[in-house]
Amino acid sequence: MPKYSFGPRLPAATSKVVSAASRGPIARAAAKSLVAGESIDDAIRVTDELTSAAAGTAAESPDEHPRISWRPLLVPPASTDDLLTVQADTVGAVSALAATGAPSPDLTIDVGTFGVFADDVSGGVLINSLREVGQAARNAGVTLTLTVTDPLYIQAVYVLGDELRQDFPETGIVLPTRLRGASDDLSDLATNGRRVRLTTERLDAALGMTSARESGNAFVDITKALLDAQAVTAFDTDDALLLDIAASLVRRHDAQGAEVVTPLGVTAPTHHDDAFARRVVVPYGPMWSTYVASALAGRPSLALTLPNPVRRRR
Repeated sequence: MPKYSFGPRLPAATSKVVSAASRGPIARAAAKSLVAGESIDDAIRVTDELTSAAAGTAAESPDEHPRISWRPLLVPPASTDDLLTVQADTVGAVSALAATGAPSPDLTIDVGTFGVFADDVSGGVLINSLREVGQAARNAGVTLTLTVTDPLYIQAVYVLGDELRQDFPETGIVLPTRLRGASDDLSDLATNGRRVRLTTERLDAALGMTSARESGNAFVDITKALLDAQAVTAFDTDDALLLDIAASLVRRHDAQGAEVVTPLGVTAPTHHDDAFARRVVVPYGPMWSTYVASALAGRPSLALTLPNPVRRRR
């Protein structure tokens, strides 16, 4: 298999801003709310807290409890040996997540941590490593959802998702609706049973992103196409209007399996419980600071809900 090429990296100036933000006091304060911790044990603890809290409510059935998706935040490999370590850690995460007994467990993995951008990791080794994880996930009853830290690299998710679905058609992908051209070709995704998670990223339009209005239009168009094709669609957005529209479309199509997805630390909407199952993404791992910086960029309103990092200093 040839070495993949997934386009240019972020401009140097933008990379420096993200790097600085990931080490700042706001990011450290945000991590306490938005990330479970650095280890699988932290993810297990938070998952137990979420499921225990749900069990203590007046939910009438287990289907009303939030579903869980773990998101390992692992160090991207620089070599094949590093990749084998990432593979082992990810397979371990699959087993640990299955053992929690969380409903409809899912593992959302960043393809960047499987060597997409590593010069010493070939395409064949990369996809074989993902297949090993895919087999472990299937054996454990856990679904896989592919994503990437920066939406500019979404092509990697398309390519690898297509490769992985050859053997594991249940593999899902995350699709940022603000990426230019996101709705141009849905022929592969708009298929019965395909799993697609739509997300609205608030990033710089100069980096290949659309305006908020264009993104909203794309969000609605893509939702219609996916639901028409009976794809299994999830919605990760803090835009109340888009969520209202999605709920209306889900009800109209009587879509099965539709979800509303919220990151850990974000209050999940409950006024559309008749349309969506609820899923919480639980991030954990050593690369937490980069995740937090991206989360704050994608949802600026999160900063208003965080502890004051200055006031909390001793």
